Amino acid sequence: MKKFLFCIFAMAALVSCGTVRTGVSSVAPDPTPQEADAVVAASLPEGALFLSKYMRVPAGQRIFGICIKADGLQADCARFMVFENGRKGWSKSASIDYPSVPSEGFRLERFLGDSLSVVVLQDVEWLHFRALGKDSLGARKALVSGLYSTRDESFHFLGFSGKDLSSDGQPYKIEGRSNELMAPKSEAVSWISAEMAADPLLVRLSDADIMADDAVKWWLEKNPAAMSTATTLSFGTIPAECSLVAKYKSSRDRQSSAKYRAAMFDYRGYTSVVAQNRSTGEYLLVWTEPECKDHARGRLLNNIYFEQGSSTLVLFYYEGKRTFKYRVNLSSKSLRR
Repeated sequence: MKKFLFCIFAMAALVSCGTVRTGVSSVAPDPTPQEADAVVAASLPEGALFLSKYMRVPAGQRIFGICIKADGLQADCARFMVFENGRKGWSKSASIDYPSVPSEGFRLERFLGDSLSVVVLQDVEWLHFRALGKDSLGARKALVSGLYSTRDESFHFLGFSGKDLSSDGQPYKIEGRSNELMAPKSEAVSWISAEMAADPLLVRLSDADIMADDAVKWWLEKNPAAMSTATTLSFGTIPAECSLVAKYKSSRDRQSSAKYRAAMFDYRGYTSVVAQNRSTGEYLLVWTEPECKDHARGRLLNNIYFEQGSSTLVLFYYEGKRTFKYRVNLSSKSLRR
């Protein structure tokens, strides 16, 4: 009995000193950030733009990858990947492409930051990333902020898009709005919304200016040949709350005919003409074009007036030493040069 107890004590001492090995550990060492990058890169086309993150989760060792730009990946999507460490090393266990831009026509261009951060919401770990994008014309910018769940691989994001106001030394500055109203309600979306609201480089437009921007965008899309070959125009009816209407009302140089009043003004980078139907009271966006920056040599819409006794509005232009006119009939929506 004494010999048996002695053997037990001796075995315990040897184990505590690390001299007795009962087998190889089943947990592999943690990969370095560079090794995690290599695992993700091996599953993507050459030149892909991605971030990776190694984590120990309840299910085991995982490497998460998020890619926003790669051959074969739609320009408006981000790819989310999960890699598991098994007997044969790291292998991809999940991959899904999510639409990740605030509206149609945008594409993601680059990440903000060089790593994925971890956000904990109700004991669930989420991976957070931010990325910048632009529309197909490069005229509008977008910032996307997203959270990817390490538990169930769900994804939530918000996008903030609008006019690029960035200057030298600023990674971005966007005047516009987010797509929060279209996003499903969740704790993740609420966190992203608060994170965006605290960003001074995201300048939120008033509802009145949003209406103005939407009206100008609609008019330009509906009348692409207005300044070249078009013979008819589409007018956009604008709500009384729109800031274009406020500019019309504050104009000191409104022109009048028997059926209409009209005013021309520069606002938010465009020269616009708004008319009001005197009988119905409705407001119409009759004309809009990018504001002329070079008054000496550029195409400058100088003034407007109604032809006597008609509903035809004359747009009078200077272009260097040359002058010319467009005539817009507000009743028939015809355009003559």
